[in-house]
Parts: sequence; structure tokens; C-alpha cells
Amino acid sequence: MVAHAVALICLLIALPGLAAVAIGVMAWFHAIDEDYPAGHCKSCGYDLTANVSDVCPECGDHILTIPPDAGPFRLGEARDDGSFTVVNDRPGASQLVIRCRTRLAACDLCDELNEGRHGGKLNLPR
Repeated sequence: MVAHAVALICLLIALPGLAAVAIGVMAWFHAIDEDYPAGHCKSCGYDLTANVSDVCPECGDHILTIPPDAGPFRLGEARDDGSFTVVNDRPGASQLVIRCRTRLAACDLCDELNEGRHGGKLNLPR
């Protein structure tokens, strides 16, 4: 009985520490994703400047080429599955609709596109 109580106390002490480590590792991986400059794959950092395909040759991520005259972009409507879209508003431009999992991701993508930080290449959300 005492051994079970000691084991339970040890488990209750260890769980918050393990959760903190897991959150730290996830934050570190997220920070790495944002370190690549414009025009590089957001997953692996490969320079996509001369890439004409829709796939990163290094990691296989699907890449969307954004024409320079495609913007401005805005947050689209929420979809039935809970995701959001980013759409362009320029009359006469090819209609681009990019699906994002969350509203925050869609807003961040709008900012990136409107500020020109994408370098003409954009990883499609998985």
C-alpha cells in the first residue's frame, strides 16, 4: 500500500515536468520553421528560387508559386470542416484559394503574402 502511494506521488511530480519538456520541444521545432528566409522551403530550408515544379526537391513538400500580381490577399470564409481559407482580391488575377487549418494560421499567411515575405514560393499547409 505504501509503495503504491509513493509511486503515485512520484508520477504526479514527474508528469508536469514531462509536459513542460514536451511543450518546450514543440516550441523549438516551431521556431525552426520560421527561421528560413523568403523563397526557401518552410519545412527544410531548401532554396526554391529556380524551382519550377510544385514540389520541394529536398523534402517533398508541395509548394505553391505565387505570381507577383496575385495580391492583395484576405481571410476567406470559414469552411464546414472548421478550416479557413486565404483568397486574393485582385480583379483579373487567377483566383487563389489556400486552405489553412486554423484562423490564426490563415491570418499569419495573409500577413506573409501581403507583406511579400513569401519570396514567390509558399509551402501548402498539410
